[in-house]
Amino acid sequence: PEAGAGRQVDTAVQGRDATGRLAESAGAGPPGEGGARFTTHGVYVEPGNGPVHKLFVVGHGARESIEVFDVDTRPALPAVTWLGCVIAPEPIGLNSVRGLSDDPLRGARLAAVIGIVGFLDVPIIHYSVVWFRTLHQPASIAPGSLKIAPPMLLALMLSLLAFTVLFMYLLRLRTSLARLEAGGEMR
Repeated sequence: PEAGAGRQVDTAVQGRDATGRLAESAGAGPPGEGGARFTTHGVYVEPGNGPVHKLFVVGHGARESIEVFDVDTRPALPAVTWLGCVIAPEPIGLNSVRGLSDDPLRGARLAAVIGIVGFLDVPIIHYSVVWFRTLHQPASIAPGSLKIAPPMLLALMLSLLAFTVLFMYLLRLRTSLARLEAGGEMR
C-alpha cells in the first residue's frame, strides 16, 4: 500500500464526555467529521490478545479528547474502527505535560497516558471520602453547611486567594514565553 493510505474509519459508536455520558451535544463523533480539524499528539497502543488492538490518541483541534479505536491487523492494510472518545472538560488541555520530555514523541505519549489515568482517577478520588471514612473527615464546607472554625476558614480563603494570584502570574509568564517562542524572539 501507498504511504499515508488507510481504510475508512467505522464510526458506529457515539463519543462520551468526561463524565461518561453520551456527548452528542459536545461535538462527539468521529474525529475530523464534517471537515473539522483533527490533529494528534499522543498515541498509545494497548496490545490485544489476538490481531485486534486498542489505539488511544490524544486529539486536538475541534475538541480536546482522547479518541479510542480498534485496530484490526488481519487485513493487509489494517482496519481502524472508531469506538468513541472521552472529551476533556473545558478549559483543560491535554498538552500540559508534553514539555516534560526532550523527545516530542515520548512527551506526547506521556500526555496521553496521564490524560487517561487522570480521567479514570476522578471517581476514585470522589468516592474515597465515602469508602475510607477512617481516613477522611466529612466535608467541612458543603452547600448549606459550614463545619469549619472561622480562623481556619480565613486561612483557607487567604491561601486560595494567594495561590490563585500565583497561578495567574505564572500563567501570564508562560503565555508571554510561548508568544516569544512562536515569534522567534528567544535568545
